[in-house]
Amino acid sequence: SRPKEALGMFYAAAAADVEYFEEAKAGAGTARAQQGRFREALEDFQAASRLAPTDERLAAAVEATAAAADALDAVLASGVEDAVSDVCGTSCRDVVDTSGAG
Repeated sequence: SRPKEALGMFYAAAAADVEYFEEAKAGAGTARAQQGRFREALEDFQAASRLAPTDERLAAAVEATAAAADALDAVLASGVEDAVSDVCGTSCRDVVDTSGAG
């Protein structure tokens, strides 16, 4: 999967036709969650959920992503550090953001 490329495609679809905005936000949330960017994913899922408040799938995504974001925040607060940069000289976020780039 190529979450970074997917993000661009989701927003291009929304720009082409506003009818796709809810799906674009949900897709962006999924892509960001796959990258471990749970707080950003949560914002996307919440935006999609506001547009489709009766969508149980989105409500479940909001709940699960909020829990994942909280769990990650707790781990980071415990003093865990980004050791990827120690190994390869690149921050973890940069590695995730460029995964799948050709």
